[in-house]
Amino acid sequence: MIQSITVDTGVWIELLDKKSPEKSAIDAELLEECQARRVQVWASSRVLNPDSTKMRELQRVNLTNLLEEHAQTAPSQFRFDISPFGGPDGFQGRVGERFISVVGESPDGRGQFGKKLHNHIGDYDALRDHFIQRRDLFVTWDNRGFLHTDRRQAYEEQLKLRVRSPEEAIETMRG
Repeated sequence: MIQSITVDTGVWIELLDKKSPEKSAIDAELLEECQARRVQVWASSRVLNPDSTKMRELQRVNLTNLLEEHAQTAPSQFRFDISPFGGPDGFQGRVGERFISVVGESPDGRGQFGKKLHNHIGDYDALRDHFIQRRDLFVTWDNRGFLHTDRRQAYEEQLKLRVRSPEEAIETMRG
């Protein structure tokens, strides 16, 4: 039985922007399914910083309202280059070597990420925090980088970490 999920940034953004009516409908159905089944919905604090820092103010307000209505925001580990002082992030214990051996080291800006570094940091931190909190499903439309579909089987087999698309998450909840 699914008791808690973490919903990744892309799902929240799609609910706001509705660029794909099909995806938006699936995302809305996911939230309805969670409400009907009393599944706790979580969002990483990375959704608000850095993932949405380039949004217009109205978009940020709408995103904040959407999160307040449907999710609890989980603080992430404080990063000097990302976390706002006085924000929700804090210092947390180190994630286990097992997580790092399967997922890899945290992105730090010295590598191959370029302009998308903040996106990779957000993905990594959200997935790490989801793992630490032992939630049931990590729900995302993203299928690149740390969330690439080719990596999901290893995550599940070695870490019991289940990454699903919103459609797959609905199917899993319905069993």
